[in-house]
Amino acid sequence: MQKKLQLTIEDILLPKVSTDELLLTFQTAKKEWLTLQDVEQKYHEDWPLHLSRQWYLDQQGLHLVYQSGELLTAKTGAVDLMVPYALLQGLIKPRYIVQPPIDSKL
Repeated sequence: MQKKLQLTIEDILLPKVSTDELLLTFQTAKKEWLTLQDVEQKYHEDWPLHLSRQWYLDQQGLHLVYQSGELLTAKTGAVDLMVPYALLQGLIKPRYIVQPPIDSKL
């Protein structure tokens, strides 16, 4: 932020982690979404998933956002695939893990 530069996925990954390794963690989220779209399970493994240029981190995990038509030719609206931080251990730099707010009512 201080340098007014936008982070890339590669910036948050640990040095020896590839984007292909990261995409592997998104396979379960992809399969769940394809099931909701009524795509037959026999096609889930071969369905291509590319790295989206739109992504964000929140308290749940890392999200990849795909616009309408990027994953299916049918108009589906934006798709938000999320992987929780527990599955990202050893892939992303610890400083990018968003901590939940501390509940002051405890």
